[in-house]
Amino acid sequence: MTQFGILPVHTRFREKHISLVKGDLLDQKVDQFVFSSFNGGYVPTETSIWGAARRRYFGEDASYKVEDLWGWPTQVGDTSVVIFETKEHFSQDFPLISLNMIGADIEVANNGNHDFEYTLRKSLFQLLFACRELSSSGRLGRVLGMPLLGTGDQELPISIVAGLLKQFSEDALSTIECLEDIVICAYSE
Repeated sequence: MTQFGILPVHTRFREKHISLVKGDLLDQKVDQFVFSSFNGGYVPTETSIWGAARRRYFGEDASYKVEDLWGWPTQVGDTSVVIFETKEHFSQDFPLISLNMIGADIEVANNGNHDFEYTLRKSLFQLLFACRELSSSGRLGRVLGMPLLGTGDQELPISIVAGLLKQFSEDALSTIECLEDIVICAYSE
């Protein structure tokens, strides 16, 4: 892992941080992971964070069935965000959060193109609300870890994603007292 930046966020609570790292998200010392999916796509493909988690926590010969790995998702409030009770498998005290990249499949099917930047912006708004809900029920950790959402198959430029994740992180750290640090991880082979 290489840490290439810590951004302070001055909040009404205290100074908090956004940590920028390069490496494997699953190696980060975080309380809780945030993965992304499209319309319930929790199936672990070989190139996804879901596939990496399947190999790391369940082994190469593990099932590809969603319910065998993550269990059944639980929706957070009326958002598109769900959680999975993977605490025991991931050795974490808090559930895995899955951010559903809202509406992508529907719009692509309708017109053949899609504004993934808008989708990410909309999804991060849902994630912020979900994190507030999780915090109020004691189900949000102090340190969240997330990859550069949308830079894989969606091919969003890192500069756009970094700006959106920075804005989300500043908003979350400023409004959720229990949250101390958000680790944004760029994957490296």
